[in-house]
Amino acid sequence: MNELIKNKSFLLITFGQGISGLGNTFSVFLMSWLLYDLTGSIFAMGTIWFVYVSSMIICHIISGPYLDRYDKKQIMIFSEWMKAIIFLLPLISLLNGSLTAEILYIVVILLGLIEPLFRPACMSYLTSIVKSNNLLKANATLESLLQIMMVIGPSLGGVMIGILEPQTIIIILISLLVFSGIMLLFVPKENRTWAGVEKNTWFSEFKEGLYFFKQNKLFLWIAGLIFFVNFGSGATQPMLLPFVLEELNGNSLQYGLISSGVAFGMLLGSLIVSSFEKVGSLKFIMLGALTLSGIFLMLIGSVSEFYLAFTCILLYGLFIVVFNINNTTLYQQRVPDNIRGRVFLVRGLLARIGIPIGAVTGAFIAEIIGFRYLFILLGLITIIPCIIAWNLPSFNQLNSHAGEDTKKVSI
Repeated sequence: MNELIKNKSFLLITFGQGISGLGNTFSVFLMSWLLYDLTGSIFAMGTIWFVYVSSMIICHIISGPYLDRYDKKQIMIFSEWMKAIIFLLPLISLLNGSLTAEILYIVVILLGLIEPLFRPACMSYLTSIVKSNNLLKANATLESLLQIMMVIGPSLGGVMIGILEPQTIIIILISLLVFSGIMLLFVPKENRTWAGVEKNTWFSEFKEGLYFFKQNKLFLWIAGLIFFVNFGSGATQPMLLPFVLEELNGNSLQYGLISSGVAFGMLLGSLIVSSFEKVGSLKFIMLGALTLSGIFLMLIGSVSEFYLAFTCILLYGLFIVVFNINNTTLYQQRVPDNIRGRVFLVRGLLARIGIPIGAVTGAFIAEIIGFRYLFILLGLITIIPCIIAWNLPSFNQLNSHAGEDTKKVSI
């Protein structure tokens, strides 16, 4: 950790990740509030999240093959400054009194198309400034910061909306994004030669990113596990409000606490992972953590006390992030440099697809079998693929030396 603290480039990246994470959670919260203030429609608030996630999926599809053509430093700066420019649209509309729901939807769509660029670029760039033996701690640190931003973003947004005008809040947000981009100007370029990089068609490069998963069965199976994890997450989050109010006889404060439970658990898990110098059996840690997350998701459906439900949701988030951090480190160590960016984006695409599918499917299932059986079913959907993975030969590669089983990708 001392090496990371002395690494000025890593500190600047950490700052940029923090601003980006806060901006993402806070901005969509702000757009939702402005839309509700304009329309008074709860349904409209729900649709704005669906539009946001759908836009991010489109970005993953389109931008994946192109990410590796450019310096990741420039991509991160572009992402921060472009978001600042996008926020000028609602700011100008608020100042001249012409803000409409259509403008807010346009803003959310544009944010969704830009937001997925920063984190894959950041994860790929990290290997240029951090030694391999420090990647796990670096990833855990960035994940901790991201979860802190997810926890305080909506709360901070609610406080600021109560004391400041919306246009003032947007000006602050724009200023932070611009300053973040300026800070990133001081990090070095990637340690990579860009001259002579072959530029193929979009389809051929996207196919190359997909081919990595076909050629490396371990990563293909892990991508499948991530899909089921995000399916469960997408189904769980929208159901927490009716679950707390109807099944636990809770109130709005308890709903707020349990909604933040996953983020608190992820923060705690990130801090735990960052305290270890190195891991033991990676197969045991990753699959074990994922299996335990499914067990605690099942337990949510069997408890009647709020504090037990909160404990289960916290531990669910804790074990999910243990899997995520080790998974990210695995990609950084074993994916070839020339395709790492597009592989991260393809992985993100596979992961994010599970969220809207889970949200729609979960609501439908809850109507038929109820909330409690829904959580039990979601837990099983996580546990069963893990049981299968324990017995697959591909997962034995998790304990092999980093990089020795990764195949070079060529089309």
